[in-house]
Amino acid sequence: MKIKFNKFNFQYMLFTFFLISIFCFFLEILYSLIFKSKFVIPGVLYGPWCPIYGITFVFLLLLIDKREKKQHNLFKIYLTSVLMEYLASLISDKIFGKIIWDYSNYFFNINGRVCLHMSILFTLLAYLAFYYIEPLIKKLYNFLGKKVYIINIELLCLFIFDLYLKLF
Repeated sequence: MKIKFNKFNFQYMLFTFFLISIFCFFLEILYSLIFKSKFVIPGVLYGPWCPIYGITFVFLLLLIDKREKKQHNLFKIYLTSVLMEYLASLISDKIFGKIIWDYSNYFFNINGRVCLHMSILFTLLAYLAFYYIEPLIKKLYNFLGKKVYIINIELLCLFIFDLYLKLF
């Protein structure tokens, strides 16, 4: 059963949020193993997700029109990525009491929360996800059909429980 897409399909956005959050959780682990030679559990929650990636990606889907030239969208992706990375660092520090990254020693950093080279890396990852991974997510979403609703409910319950454990 093919499901119609629009920018405000809540089920699709929630499904995409969870897929990107979970995928990036494991991507962060792989990154730390390869480049830092150590196993690091990323993020601030207990579950296998990094919500900042999912939130940023959903914002990108809502804010950017794929019919525009890719060069124009690249700049919008960069600005959105930098803003979301800064906000995520601020929220993690103020709400969860955890500094999840510190770029103070990096060139062109802003309060140690964002820096130029990591922002460029995140922009490239977001660009690839936006143009190449998201079409695969649409195919999976269509393939699963109405099962997506059950998957979303299950993941949302686990996510809310995870937030509850972390905050209280």
